[in-house]
Formats: sequence, C-alpha cells, structure tokens
Amino acid sequence: MIRFPKQYFAQTATAGLLLGFFNLGLLNIIAPIIILFACFYFLLRQKRRIIAFALVLVAGGGASNLIDRLTFGCVRDFIDLTWISPRLALWPSFNLADSAVSAGVTILIFAVLIKSKAKKSNVSIH
Repeated sequence: MIRFPKQYFAQTATAGLLLGFFNLGLLNIIAPIIILFACFYFLLRQKRRIIAFALVLVAGGGASNLIDRLTFGCVRDFIDLTWISPRLALWPSFNLADSAVSAGVTILIFAVLIKSKAKKSNVSIH
C-alpha cells in the first residue's frame, strides 16, 4: 500500500464481476462484452444527451475493466477509502473505471425516474 497525505492507494486484484463476487470463469469475459454491445446499441439510438453521457460512462468503465480482465486475468483496483474513516475498512477497493460505471448507472436511474415522473405529469423533458 502506498500512503499519500490523507489518501491510500492499494493495488488489489478482483477476479469476480461485482465487488469480487460472481467469479463465473468465461462468463466474466462474455457478460461485459454483451453489456458493452448493449450500451453501444442504445447509445446510437439515443436522443437524450444525459442518457448518452451515462451510457458512455458505463461503456468506458466497462471496457477499461474488460481490458484489465483480458490482460491480467483480473481487474486491478487501487483506491482505498480507509483514510476517510476506519469504519470504511470493510469498503472494497475500487478503480476509476468502477467509479465511471457507478456514476453512469446512477445517472441512468435518475434520468429514467425523472422522465417517468415527467411523463406522468405530462411535462416534456429533453
């Protein structure tokens, strides 16, 4: 672990898909490829910029983790949040690609919820 003032960088390897769980062998390669193709499919048909942005975040982060998995056999995580609080010692290490995927999925969820709410109240959002 490399310690910088108020930051920790610890290189760890994650073999599974989600937080190290679901280590499904070849499916760990196939599932991200299918998700990437789905992101690009919807991206090419997307008119809302916020959805397109979210899909780019998910696709970019997913592609980065897939490259790690193909190159090293695992995803390399290096950000550790224990410097914030000792309570976060149980929080898993992560990387920037994980952050991009998480942000993209969060934006997608909010965009869909806002669109759904606007549709119910007959308000147009573009």
